[in-house]
Amino acid sequence: MVTKADKVNTVNELEADFKNASAVFTTDQLGLSVSQISDLRKKLREHGAKFKIAKNTLIKKAAEGSDFVHLTGDLSGPTAVLFCFDNLDVEPASAVKSFAKENEEKVVFKGAVLDGDVLDADQAKSVAGLPSKDVLLSQIAGLLVNIPSSVAYIFDELSKKDEDQTKLVKEFIIVDEKADEAKAEGETEAKAEEAKADDNAEDANASTEEPKA
Repeated sequence: MVTKADKVNTVNELEADFKNASAVFTTDQLGLSVSQISDLRKKLREHGAKFKIAKNTLIKKAAEGSDFVHLTGDLSGPTAVLFCFDNLDVEPASAVKSFAKENEEKVVFKGAVLDGDVLDADQAKSVAGLPSKDVLLSQIAGLLVNIPSSVAYIFDELSKKDEDQTKLVKEFIIVDEKADEAKAEGETEAKAEEAKADDNAEDANASTEEPKA
């Protein structure tokens, strides 16, 4: 029989966990056996996380005044809470997701609060599928190693592009200058033809004029 003292102790423990946690996931635990719960808790201890099963009324009471109170407002059914204490590591949630897959989906994410953001069930499940902190750090390190060669490649391509652009500009200038020269020659020839036509017209008029008496 659960006594009033037991309930007080449970609330006090949960309050401390809510206070110290950087992220919290709520889950439905659907008929986990004692051995399964012990196995899951052992795996989570390796990540410095806790998996607590308690009545919804006690969880809600313990969450009051914490950053996770909005997560517990609509709790129903058999609930277990995952407390994560390293805000850069989602590996505890990934461990729960893997455990659920191996155990007939007996643990289902209800929601989460991560970095101050309230997540619904689908979002919490997506976060649980992210790479661990160690994997992310390894990926970042790999990117940093490749940056110098990538930057060198980019600058080389840009220099080639600049050379091509310079060549095109020079060719355009040459073509444009030739066009200007051709235009100038055409205008000169046109003016010469016009002047010649005017002279011919004047000669014609002079030959047709009647001599004055």
